[in-house]
Amino acid sequence: MYAETTKGDYDITGDMIFFDSPFDVILDDVNTSTEEIHVIAIGNEDTVDFIEDQQINGALYTIDDFKSYLRPMSSMTEEEKKEYEKLTVMTSDGGYDWYMVPLLSASDWLNAHHFDYRNLIDKDLAIEAPEGMYKTE
Repeated sequence: MYAETTKGDYDITGDMIFFDSPFDVILDDVNTSTEEIHVIAIGNEDTVDFIEDQQINGALYTIDDFKSYLRPMSSMTEEEKKEYEKLTVMTSDGGYDWYMVPLLSASDWLNAHHFDYRNLIDKDLAIEAPEGMYKTE
């Protein structure tokens, strides 16, 4: 998400100069009937205060205004792969090809570990999480 911010500089006409500045947020609340959300900005006090003021006095945010940070499937550790495989079953198409099929609980596990199993990063609907953002233990 981007917010219009300023460093307090003015242009030649005396208007304050604003620029778009990216910021990260934590999802605080979702109104499922209106799809409006409340977020808490992460960062300096000015950004936090500005984003809160925008939500109170400006246009409300919706889930479409934000992108999630997700881990690519390729970032799965060996230990995570073993855990994940326990939540899948092998099935055949009736021929010689076998496929690994996630059970319902596997989707919950992938979500809990922030994996991009729907290829949202490639579709520009999510952002690749920086390494270590979601620490694995």
